[in-house]
Amino acid sequence: MLNQNNCSAGAKPGEIDVFTFNETITCVGPPAEVELLVTRRCNLKCPHCCAKALEDDLKELTTDQWLSIVEQLADLGCLTIALTGGEPTLRPDLLTIVDRIINLGMPCSIASNGANITEEFAEQLSNYGKEISVHISVDGPRDKHDHFRGVPGAFDTAIGAIRILSKAGVPVKANFMVTTESINWFMETAEIVVEAGASGITVGQLAPVGRSPESAIISYPLWTKFVREVTDKMKQGKIQFNVRGMWHGGWQTYLPLLDRIEDAYHPRLWGKMPEITPECGTCIAGVHTAAIDSEGWLYPCDLMSSFPELRCGNVIEHGVADVWQRSLLLTYLRQIKTDDISPCKSCPIKPICLSGCRSSVYGLTKSLAAPDIRCPLVTKWLERQEKISWPLVPNIANKLYSQFPENASEVGAEQLKIFGVIRKFIRYSLCVLGKHPNPGNTFVIINQMGYLMLKEIAQGLTINQIGTKFAKQYNVEFQRIIRDLVSLLKKLVNFKFLPEENVRNYIAEVDNFFENDESDNLSPLIVKEVGEKYLVYSSRKSQVVLCNYTSLFIMRCIAEGKTFEETIQEMMKSFEINDKEQVVQDVNEFWTKAKEFSIIGGDK
Repeated sequence: MLNQNNCSAGAKPGEIDVFTFNETITCVGPPAEVELLVTRRCNLKCPHCCAKALEDDLKELTTDQWLSIVEQLADLGCLTIALTGGEPTLRPDLLTIVDRIINLGMPCSIASNGANITEEFAEQLSNYGKEISVHISVDGPRDKHDHFRGVPGAFDTAIGAIRILSKAGVPVKANFMVTTESINWFMETAEIVVEAGASGITVGQLAPVGRSPESAIISYPLWTKFVREVTDKMKQGKIQFNVRGMWHGGWQTYLPLLDRIEDAYHPRLWGKMPEITPECGTCIAGVHTAAIDSEGWLYPCDLMSSFPELRCGNVIEHGVADVWQRSLLLTYLRQIKTDDISPCKSCPIKPICLSGCRSSVYGLTKSLAAPDIRCPLVTKWLERQEKISWPLVPNIANKLYSQFPENASEVGAEQLKIFGVIRKFIRYSLCVLGKHPNPGNTFVIINQMGYLMLKEIAQGLTINQIGTKFAKQYNVEFQRIIRDLVSLLKKLVNFKFLPEENVRNYIAEVDNFFENDESDNLSPLIVKEVGEKYLVYSSRKSQVVLCNYTSLFIMRCIAEGKTFEETIQEMMKSFEINDKEQVVQDVNEFWTKAKEFSIIGGDK
């Protein structure tokens, strides 16, 4: 049942097991870049800080612990390291950490607001030549920057740091965050930082994580105007400094330039294209990048450090390599592919966008596999799908919802949060076709049988007792019940709905039944990864139908009283499909299932 072997030559990348860490090592290379959030302390009060910086960070790692992490990263094969925070220069041992990083052969960058950057500090950094670089955040002229950063004098500190570093010969650039306000003073700010000695400026949007206020996140039309104007000025030679993008979603660069895509590709304008590799299914988080916070928790990227539930494991407790190679969350993230995200399958910029930033998507939808609903192409796709929605779904979902108790304690399952899980599923079922942010394919479907299984677990029944009881009660093969139960438990653990300690004993017990079985042979009847599918519940309490958007279109036709032939013609016309044979097959398949589950009656 559980594969106890290490990753062999024939193993599949992203192999999932049942515990917080995989029993097997996933076949994944080392991270290209790791960000070390060496402290959460900060001297500024930025309202948007994705790191949720605190004035004090009493739990932050010691110097020796950080040096050990750096050595482990070098052993793992990490290429570069970025030091961030909080404000990293508030650590008195920062230069010690930098020295170890560079002496181990990894270039290092520091992201700072300019605090504590003295001439002595810059002089020591200059000894590392091009192996070190510093990025100073500057978000406007003096009054604008100080207001944005929440502390008077922040601008003078930042510009002073750029001057000191530049004079010492340390490579230094400025970071500029484009908001609904700061977009108006970008050129003025760029000229200030370049005059101070910065070699260029990196621009980016606020991501919907941390404390970013929604009002500050720039709209797509305004962003498009900004990208086009900056691009034109670079082409015309009116901008004599490097401008690069710091994107939280690939479409942010390329979609505004879709009608002149050569501008997006041009290395002189927006930098090199991202390297697309087979193992990188969507964005590079958890594949080529990682972040480790000030307490030793590893995340797929620095933006995801805003969400404690996305912790992959603690490197102090488990070691860097074990967390990187065995984390279930990382395994799941690496399995998400662009073609699994419906709006992105046929998108013209799919190869260079990779479905956007997963951390931003999670911030908006609480799903790692949903589409980026900020993207206008995704918005249009969802609007098209909404046109084929039908009124029956919410009614059926509400009917199912009413069958469950008001709180989990009534079934003795408070520790499993069963009711919370069920509520989440029902809420997702009501997110029909874009009325709410698309939940993507990270959730689990539970029908009445799955709910009853959870109830029995909560009451302390063993695997054998549950299998025997359900096999007799529902006249189902004993092994079938066990397989379905194991599949359910695995998914609940994988998607963080169920703590692994609650099921470890159950999974271990199952080994006695399926010592030689592979996990991908488990029955999908109780639990399935859903993707674009939504819940459509029948009047039977123990049955469930899975619907994709084509099925919903067919159901709308049924609800409107159309005949079988009329449904086929309507579908061919609406979806511009010429292959009638395939349409007949699809309609017939769902028509049969809808009738079987008493959703419709009568003949075609």
